[in-house]
Amino acid sequence: MSGYASYNKPAVEVDLAGLRRKFAHRQKSFLIYELLQNAWDEAEAEVTIDIEPLPGRPLCKVRVEDDSPEGFKNLAHAYTMFADSSKAENPEKRGIWNLGEKLVIAFSREASIITTKGSVYFADGKRKMGRKKRDRGTVFEGLMEITRKEYAEIEEALGRLIPPHHLKTTFNGEELTGPKAVTTFTARLPTTIGDDEGVRPTTRLTHVSLYKADGPAFIYEMGIPVVELEGGDPYHIEVMQRVPLNMNRDNVTPAFRKRLRGLVLENMVERVPDEEIGSGWVREALTDKEVTPETAGRVAQKEHGEDALVATVADPESRSRALEKGHNIVPSNAYPKEVWEKIRESGAIETTGKLYPTPSPFTDDPDAPELQYVPMQEWTPEQEIVAIYAQETGAALLGFEPVVRIAKLPSRGHAWWQACWDKRSRTLTFSQTSLGKAWFDRAVNEDLTPLNDLLIHEFAHSFEGDHLSEEYHKAATRLGAKLVQLALEKPELFDLRSRC
Repeated sequence: MSGYASYNKPAVEVDLAGLRRKFAHRQKSFLIYELLQNAWDEAEAEVTIDIEPLPGRPLCKVRVEDDSPEGFKNLAHAYTMFADSSKAENPEKRGIWNLGEKLVIAFSREASIITTKGSVYFADGKRKMGRKKRDRGTVFEGLMEITRKEYAEIEEALGRLIPPHHLKTTFNGEELTGPKAVTTFTARLPTTIGDDEGVRPTTRLTHVSLYKADGPAFIYEMGIPVVELEGGDPYHIEVMQRVPLNMNRDNVTPAFRKRLRGLVLENMVERVPDEEIGSGWVREALTDKEVTPETAGRVAQKEHGEDALVATVADPESRSRALEKGHNIVPSNAYPKEVWEKIRESGAIETTGKLYPTPSPFTDDPDAPELQYVPMQEWTPEQEIVAIYAQETGAALLGFEPVVRIAKLPSRGHAWWQACWDKRSRTLTFSQTSLGKAWFDRAVNEDLTPLNDLLIHEFAHSFEGDHLSEEYHKAATRLGAKLVQLALEKPELFDLRSRC
């Protein structure tokens, strides 16, 4: 390009102070983790970490060493931002962005990296190359701005590590051993790999280990805690491949977290105490689409009791009967729709309508015989008198004259009942099959009490369908009181024998 004598400045410059400010909110332990993850990825048998606080100064000498036979594959990667990482194509290596050492250098007053390819020194925002080399492995040494409080936090953070079993990892001379896994299983999980086209997501089969969490639980990326879980999670979750983290390496997507929690629930549902089954992490895990109906059903049982039932909306009386029998009723809003579908599919929670169905005069069975009605011209004189009496008392008690019918019940497909009230059509149906013709005769000629009892019972359904509800009880007593008043005012209405 004309007008330019030469290109003698870098196209992009990195402000180390600015880089440091971008990560100032992070605890300093993440810097040690960055050094450690590189050492673990390359070491053959041993990694050592030494941190020495300087007396009277907010500084620490930090030294991290590994015994990799090859050392740094390219020493320029120690100071080159976002260079293509040789580890990117292997999802069982922890790094991909080639950013770790640069962050550590940004937080160091001075630092050096000595490896098999040579050495490089950093101070005052500048670097210089050195001739010193090692026969094997790499050592980082730096003077880092770490206060005593931050040092204590680093000690605690290093205690949370789960070192690879094939590597001896020591901190200030003490070997870090890590906890023992509660269980290990395989799962297909998202991860990231790098190739000539760049970094891209993929999914692959990997091992997942769970560890009992005595405090806050974490997602681990091959031994290093990367994301704290906030939902009462009882287990640390170690993923043995690269976790798809954000650029800051401090968070995962909600979908990935949900999938991990779903896996924990699938594998540990029987070990979760009943009193913890309603915690936040379980709630999220249940919405993982890969959680099985059997697991969802077991969660519902553990949370609400193995004899808990779901109320049948179309049969409110069955709910009352279930409560009367001591069952716990699971609220309809206890779980999202997709979780309810799994619970129902599992069969773990029955419905109140199935165990305590309310007797119904009609049937949903399409193969059941139709209900047969007795034509009025075939009614006995007593049946006709009872029907007229029912209409007259209904008009007085309800404010309208009900339709009265007499039916014959088929031998199968219908519940056994004496009378039925249809609120919508305002129809009272007597069952000749259940009552028998003699019942009508006795009501007219001997005792009116059974007929009045039956009418009060059925007319109360004009106000409430549930026999066991307070509303039904009040309706029945109210109708009974009105019937007494009606008898006092119109005694002739109750003299059925005179109508014969």
